[in-house]
Formats: sequence, structure tokens, C-alpha cells
Amino acid sequence: MPVEPVTATGGMYTAAPTRAPKQQLDGEVFLSLLVTQLRNQDPSSPMDTTQMIAQTTQLAMMEELTSISAAQQESFGLQMRSAAADLIGRQISYTDAAGLPASGVVTAVSYAGQTPTVTVNGQDVALDSVGAVTSAGGPAAVSSVQAAGGNYGAASVAGYSGNQLANADAIVAAGRAMGLSERDVTIGVMTAMGESGLQVIDHGDAAGPDSRGLFQQRDNGAWGTYAERMDPTASATSFFTALAGIGGRDAMTPTAVAHAVQRNADPNHYEKYWPAAVEVVQTLTASQV
Repeated sequence: MPVEPVTATGGMYTAAPTRAPKQQLDGEVFLSLLVTQLRNQDPSSPMDTTQMIAQTTQLAMMEELTSISAAQQESFGLQMRSAAADLIGRQISYTDAAGLPASGVVTAVSYAGQTPTVTVNGQDVALDSVGAVTSAGGPAAVSSVQAAGGNYGAASVAGYSGNQLANADAIVAAGRAMGLSERDVTIGVMTAMGESGLQVIDHGDAAGPDSRGLFQQRDNGAWGTYAERMDPTASATSFFTALAGIGGRDAMTPTAVAHAVQRNADPNHYEKYWPAAVEVVQTLTASQV
């Protein structure tokens, strides 16, 4: 009677599992290579003891360097976390998502990503984007800035003082009264800086001789009466009404938003005023808390 051959399909005859090869030379791989070298050495010319000691020393040094590198990475991560936490409540200067300089007070910190981020003006800013840090509470000029309509005395913020700060405060108040964001409010201040230097001026220029007020609004019926164009609050309200109708403005640069309202000959005219506008709005806000 013929006997059928037995084929191993499982159990004790199952092939031993294989391990995926390692992609880096760690201590285990190094020792495996050393053992293989010893096992396959020429019996008539065995490995020199000096060579074995040298290779063992090399292994020890490699493991030590690996340990030091891991410790340094952990230490650096802790330092970054500590540095980010120390920024809460402090005024910083940074580069925003559009690549423009900005500043503000840090209100929160997040460690969710590989690099910690801080929250400024409602936006997340990577720690490595921070360019400068000032003392808590913002610029020194805060202490001498009064609330809207008050006496601004000798206060100076980003080169603006007196009535200029009072006009900026009126713009900020008008924007907030309409429920606009801090970014929108700051764009309003930036625009007035670029149009009039935050002064209520009673004249225009060659391109618009009938322009008047903080925003140099034209006498074409779209911006109200002469009295309204010369009034900081009324003219700011007119500006923000037009700004609120610009769809997708949060994805636009500040100068592009201002240009969409003002239709200036140079669409980038307002860009250089953005850092000063951020500083003025932040300072006025801090002084009224």
C-alpha cells in the first residue's frame, strides 16, 4: 500500500517568521556583524585582539553618541516649550502669514505641533517666526495714553501722538461698534495713516481735490456730507461699511483690502503703515483695559 507523502502545513512545521531588516546601524546590528565576522574568520589567521577591542570601543562610542543626541533633542524641545510659555502676556514682533511684519500681545501657547506656537491677534504664530520681545504690558507709551476723547498728553506711539492717537481711537471704536475683527479695525487705522497721517485735513490733492478728512473721502455722495467726512467717527463708519462688503478679505493682504475700498493709484501704498497701525491699536487697547 503506497504511503502518501506528508506536507507540513502548519504547527511545528511552519517556517520561522522572518524579521524586516533594520534600516540603521544600532548596537544590535553592530554586535551581529561582529559575531558574524568572528564566526567566519580564517582559523589560520584569527582576528587580532587589538582589532576586536577597537571595534567594541567603536560600538560603545556609537551608542554613547546616540544617547547624547537623543538627550540634546529632548532638552531643546523642553527649552522651546519653556520659551513659548514665558511669552504669555508679552508684546512680540513677528512675521505674519502674508510675510508682513506685525506685533501684538501673546495670549496663549500651543504645543500641538513639532514647533510650539503662540496666539497673537487671534492667529497662531510659530515660535521661530518671533523676531523681538518687549516687556509685559506692551510699549512704555501705554501708561500715558488715555481712553477715547481723553487727554493723550505727551504720549507717542509709533511716531503718532496727541490728536493723531485720539483719531485712531475713534476709528478703533467705530470698527468695534460694527462688530468687526481686530484685523479689520487695524486696517482702518492703517488706511487713515496712509491717507492723512491720522489728521482730519480740510484739503485734497491733485488726484482728488475734493477729498477731505481722515480717509480723504471724495465729495461724490458715497461718503456722506462734508461734515460727516470731516468727523472721525462718521468717516470711519463709512470706511468700515465699504470694507465689510469685501468678500474674502481675510485671505487678502491688509494693503489689498484698503485698496479695494480706497482705489488708490498704488495698491501697495498702505503696506508700510501696517506695523505702526498694529502697534497703535495694541497700545490703545492695552491702555483701556
